[in-house]
Order: sequence, then C-alpha cells, then structure tokens
Amino acid sequence: MIDRWLANDWVLRVLSLLLAIGIWAQVTLTTRTVSGVPVTVSRVDSSLRVQVSPATVSVEIRGPSAIVNSLRPGAIRVYASVPYARPGTYTAVLQAQSQAGGTQVVVVTPDRVKVTLSTASSSP
Repeated sequence: MIDRWLANDWVLRVLSLLLAIGIWAQVTLTTRTVSGVPVTVSRVDSSLRVQVSPATVSVEIRGPSAIVNSLRPGAIRVYASVPYARPGTYTAVLQAQSQAGGTQVVVVTPDRVKVTLSTASSSP
C-alpha cells in the first residue's frame, strides 16, 4: 500500500510540501537571551517592603525571528511567589511569561532569587 502511495505524484507533492513547511518553521524560529528583565514579587501585602536579589534576570525566548529580535525586557514578565506574606527571607522559584504572541520562554537565569520581606518601619 505504501508503494502505491509513493508511486502517486500527488502524494509525493503533498509530502514534499509538508516537509518544506517543517524545515521552514525550524529555520525561521530563533532563540535569543534578553538580559535585564526585572523580577516582581506577587501576592505580597502592600504594607511590606520587598527586596529581591538579584533584581533582574536573563530570559531565553524562542519564537519567530522578527518578534524575538525586537523583544525588550518590558515585554517579558518574571515573577516570584513567596509562600508566606510575613517578614523574613525566602528563596523563590521564578516563573516567566512572554507578552509577545507566538513566543515561549525557554529558560530563566538564575531560576531562583532571594526575597526579603520587612515591615515598612524596619530596614532589611
């Protein structure tokens, strides 16, 4: 049965087209590292002072080259969630989202930050 399919010109044309599209998609996708992306901390009471170390990270993004090459740090959201909204120092795992359609975050470096929460009246 496969022999009959491969003998048919139309089947070969469709397979060739699909292969060409797959190769084109791989070639046009690019990966780029965007440095200086600020880290925000979610779910923290506004009465607490937040200090993040490091305050910025690098994010590797994959997507169409025209979009990826024009990305700026503000188009990527990196955030950390702390388990408790109490004063203290925590190690938080980072999560990232690209605001640009058609792109995806590959890796965040570093992937963890130190978050220090303190009351507004005290210093960290």
